[in-house]
Amino acid sequence: MSMVWIKYPVGSLKDSEPSREPPCDASARAQFSERARMRPKEGMMSESWLEQGEQIVGSWSVFLGEPRPNSEKITGKLHVTNLYVRFEAGISLEENAASLISRRIKPYEKLTDHAAIPFGEIGEAKIVKKSLFQKALYLKLKSGEELEFQFGAMSPQKALDGITAKL
Repeated sequence: MSMVWIKYPVGSLKDSEPSREPPCDASARAQFSERARMRPKEGMMSESWLEQGEQIVGSWSVFLGEPRPNSEKITGKLHVTNLYVRFEAGISLEENAASLISRRIKPYEKLTDHAAIPFGEIGEAKIVKKSLFQKALYLKLKSGEELEFQFGAMSPQKALDGITAKL
């Protein structure tokens, strides 16, 4: 099996989560800053995902799907650890999501899946230049599966270096 999909519960901070706008008075602003600093960052990989002895080498915000504006996409975080390449799915966007939003139709779904790809299953890893500014990390698994993690204008070089060091 080349990829392992795992469902996990999404944590909620409903009552304890501060609003995005800090209140006006100084004492409330200080309280907001303290709570925001203690709150876990959104999209960060939960420590419970890591296996015994597994450490994160690097994390990047990426998406799966074509880089065209109207294509279907799955956004998320790519984590390279000392044992796996992991993809933590965030949101699935439908095709033509922008036009659906303008018509007040919900074109997305929050996902709670992630994939763990052992380095032993990766046959090839390389950077693919999609256009002048868009780059992707291409992984070809030994099973024949192909994955392209779109980095947009960011460079996938550090992710590639982390992967090729383990191949």
